[in-house]
Amino acid sequence: MNRYLKIIKYTAIGILGVFIILVLSIFIFYKFFYYSEFNSIKKNLQKNDKVEIIKMWGNEDVTFEDINVVLKVKNKGILSIYGISKDVNHFPESVYITEIGKFSFVNFSCQNSMSWNLNVGTESDFGKKTGIVFNNVDDVINHYDDINKYVESFKIFPEYNYLKSNGNPESILFINRGDNMNYENLKKYYNSECIADLQNEINKIGITKPCR
Repeated sequence: MNRYLKIIKYTAIGILGVFIILVLSIFIFYKFFYYSEFNSIKKNLQKNDKVEIIKMWGNEDVTFEDINVVLKVKNKGILSIYGISKDVNHFPESVYITEIGKFSFVNFSCQNSMSWNLNVGTESDFGKKTGIVFNNVDDVINHYDDINKYVESFKIFPEYNYLKSNGNPESILFINRGDNMNYENLKKYYNSECIADLQNEINKIGITKPCR
């Protein structure tokens, strides 16, 4: 009887030991590896006294990917940058912002392709016109005024802007200032009840071309 009790005791201790090791391994993985890039980016941004992190998030997959950040730039306004993790980061050629100051974006890159960002990388219309190169997030922050000035040069919804850069798809860019791309205005100007409907309407009037 004592022998069986000892077997049960040591088996239980062994299982508990394996469980503890497993929990510690998971903790160490998430603490030092899974979120390592996220934590590194966040730490670097926290060192920048020009900005305050409003929101920072990513996609939990096999790796923690698709990291995005919303910043409040001191004495300026909101700056939202999309895709700053290594898996989707294509600096300096493609640098995507989703919001700056009072402006946000709806971008139709040829027919049936829609995004809520604006490319300000070297291959973009912005890059071609200004020659400004963004190698990292700090560079984007430092050129807040240049980006904002560029965006202010565009027509505001309900008007649209036609963009064409060498090697990139033609795109139709709508600039949303505040909340003027609301249900009432979408219905009034484009007979649309949502942004997806807007895609269909601009395709009908022929201001986009099929993707090649």
